[in-house]
Formats: sequence, C-alpha cells, structure tokens
Amino acid sequence: MVANDEGTETYSETVIARSLSEPAKPAVDSPLFESLVGEWTASATVTYGLYNPDKEDYDIFTETHTSPVTIGDFEYPEQLTEEAYATFQRHGVSREQADAYYAEFKAAAKTFLDNTHAQNRILMNGFDFTGGLEPYYTYSDPYSLFVSDTYNGYTSEMPLYDFGPKWYLEVAADGSVTVPFNTNYFTPMASWFAEYNSIYESHLIAYEPTTGTTAGYMGDQNGNIVNGQFPVEISEDGNTIIVKPMPYSEYNFYPNAAIYYGNGQYQMSIKVISEITLTRNTSAAAAPAKVIRKSGKLERERIQSSQEIKTPARPASRTAFSKAMESKHVAGPKHFTDEERKQMWYDSYRN
Repeated sequence: MVANDEGTETYSETVIARSLSEPAKPAVDSPLFESLVGEWTASATVTYGLYNPDKEDYDIFTETHTSPVTIGDFEYPEQLTEEAYATFQRHGVSREQADAYYAEFKAAAKTFLDNTHAQNRILMNGFDFTGGLEPYYTYSDPYSLFVSDTYNGYTSEMPLYDFGPKWYLEVAADGSVTVPFNTNYFTPMASWFAEYNSIYESHLIAYEPTTGTTAGYMGDQNGNIVNGQFPVEISEDGNTIIVKPMPYSEYNFYPNAAIYYGNGQYQMSIKVISEITLTRNTSAAAAPAKVIRKSGKLERERIQSSQEIKTPARPASRTAFSKAMESKHVAGPKHFTDEERKQMWYDSYRN
C-alpha cells in the first residue's frame, strides 16, 4: 500500500525525475513481441557457500537452480477489487481517495510499459536462482505492491520502480536479441523487500567468476556510458531461450542479480556461473523455484567493480519517469516510524 507512516495527515509533494532517461528507439517489427509471451522456467548453474561450524569454514556448493519467469507485460485490473478497498479503508482511506491514488498508479503503469515498448524490449518477470536460501529475489508485481498491507511506498508511482525482480529481452532491427543491463538507465531489478530496517535494492549486473569482477554498465571507445548486452539465442520452435555470457577480453561475464551497497559494491551470495536456459512451460502454471533443503549461514561476498570496466552508478531518483508527477500521500500503516523509514531511504540510496 502507498502511504506515509505517521498516520496523521494527508499532504502532497512533487516527485522530481532526475534519473537518466533513454530516448525511444526506432520501432522494430518482430513476431517475438507476441510469440515469447507466456510462462517459462529458467535454469542455471550457481555456486554458493554455507558455513560449516565443524570446519569453521564454508562448504562450497555448485548446483543447478531454477526460477519461474513470466515473459510479457504485467497485468492489473481496471478497477480496484473489494479486497483492495477494504485494505485502504482499514487505514482510513475512503473509496474515493483510493480511486484517485489508483488512477495515478495506472497512469504510471502505462508510462512504464510504454517506455519498455519504446525500447523494443519485452518484460521478463522473475529472477530467483536462490533455491529458497534467500528471500530477497521473491517476485512481486506492481499491483500486488500497491494493494499490499506490508509494502510501504510513499507514492502511487513507486511500485513501478520497486516491483520485480524484472529484466528484459531487447529485439534489434536485424532480428538479434539481447538481455540489456545498465545501472544508470534502468530501474532496479527490485527494491521492495525490506528486512531489519533495510531496503534491499537489487540490480542486474555482469559477473566474471574467475576474477570476481562485476560490471553495472559498459563504456564505448569515447568514454560514453552504454548498455551492456548478454547475447540471446532462441530455438527455431520458439520454446527455448538461452541467455549467453557477455564476452569481454578473454573472460565471460554472466547475468546475475546482486544487492547494491554503493561505491560500485555489490553483495552476492548465490552466483550464476553459466548461461541461463529458459524453457517454455507446457502447463498453464509456472514452475516453482527449486528448493534446496540445506541450512547454514550463507557466505555473502562484497565485490568491488574493476576499474577496467566502468563502475555502476546509481539512479539519482526513486522514479524512472521522464516528468515530475504529483503524488498525494495518505495516512496509512505504521510498518516503520517516519524517522526509521527516512533512515532506510537514505541508507539504501546514498552512494
């Protein structure tokens, strides 16, 4: 639910969009924008460490984990459900107020999807290769966040920034397909999971397992920031998608989700070290993530980006929209005090 934490007043503020924005690309006509939509299961080889108290060291595991992925635009109802109205009313928000905030949300959702389409991209929903060992990459769609009793987003537009994990397929004019990444231009993969008074903001980055090098974006020969791209292969029958590593120098960089800590640092515990293979589901239901029944303290490694590849930069604002939006705050749930929430904001978004 979008609300302030004080529960005492209703007020408004203007959200200034200061993040870098990408210009629209020439439209590409491709059947992939429709044919790839559906439910998929992604699989990849991952590595991680679990603490073994008997050894007083970490046991290293290398396994295949899976993640459900829904390809295509997220959905939301035209009108709020009665259950959603009841959630708002529990926090002192009338139906009329809820409708007004939902109108803001729908406008923001349309802007987000329009911007995605303008980049010739297909939205990928879901990126959880943790095998149940961590909660940070559980997927939530924008509407679920908007009507949630536990999410607290301050503005009606914020679920469009925070939802995920989200990533993209991009179709080029020549028919080639890539998975783009750029921490300067793209909103985070996800930024809604909160625990221990911290917001966990994850980004899609490139990770090279031999040297431990990461990259949040790339640079061209003139020093300009450009998108990194993971090559993609699609089978002739359209039922298999393979996301390949990004070659750089003599190394291969693999797509990974990582928690951002500022100053080019990411926290990674479960690392993808192979290509990602997506297989179209034959049933209507998405396959659940593979659950690995192990216990123990995960090894969480802080990785600093190499100077050889440009260090990632944070978006300058919590909104990805190209214009300022007026957002009315409403009295709502007290999941955190106002001061705690502000501190969480600052801690999560400062470099």
